[in-house]
Amino acid sequence: MVKMENDMKIEFTTEDAKELSHTICQSFYHGREGEFEMLHKNDDVPSNDQQLMYFYAFQLEALLSYKAFLKNDPNTAMVVREVEPYVKDKKIIIRQFEYIIITQGTMGLPKTKNSRAYKRNF
Repeated sequence: MVKMENDMKIEFTTEDAKELSHTICQSFYHGREGEFEMLHKNDDVPSNDQQLMYFYAFQLEALLSYKAFLKNDPNTAMVVREVEPYVKDKKIIIRQFEYIIITQGTMGLPKTKNSRAYKRNF
């Protein structure tokens, strides 16, 4: 929560953090740790099958999201990795990074008209 001079409060929840993320997937951190630089971590990052990765284009979005997710999961981590840089004439012109929050969760299968879950809910 941010407190401003006029006592205006801005709340930022995990739902907000999920909406800011441009990509969500099951974690692939373990086994590929060398690709990432750890920025924030409280405890060990649990196994891939117990974690989701939320991707952000900007560090500020990721940092706010990290703090929101951390309230629900003490094992939340924030990592960064370099994505393919823009190269011109064998020189790196632009280095691009993606900021990733790793936190608890699993991806469920989408509901289709033929699934039992779809029929039960509608």
